[in-house]
Amino acid sequence: MSSAQLAQSEAFCTGLYYFRSGYFWEAHELFEPVWMALEEGSDDRRFLQALIQLANAQLKIKMQRPKAAKRLCIMVRDLLTTLTATRLMGQEISQIVECLEAVESHVDGVL
Repeated sequence: MSSAQLAQSEAFCTGLYYFRSGYFWEAHELFEPVWMALEEGSDDRRFLQALIQLANAQLKIKMQRPKAAKRLCIMVRDLLTTLTATRLMGQEISQIVECLEAVESHVDGVL
């Protein structure tokens, strides 16, 4: 499948729904097979890896593990800085950055 087809897949779309609804473990589980199907080294794959790690960071916050969440946020930011596009898999990168910043702000307020 192409990245455009994967972006329209039930797994990815349902993963986004879960992500936005606060079901971070479920989102991660749905995103992972899509990530594995994307071309190695592609922006789409790095983007989805960042989204998976961002879901993990938010899960760590729910688990009251702010240091683990902080470490994951650093990984997400590093991945996002490698992206050259402003939109991948139908998603605005700026919206993901805003979500990351909100998570970082929460973590920084706890640590």
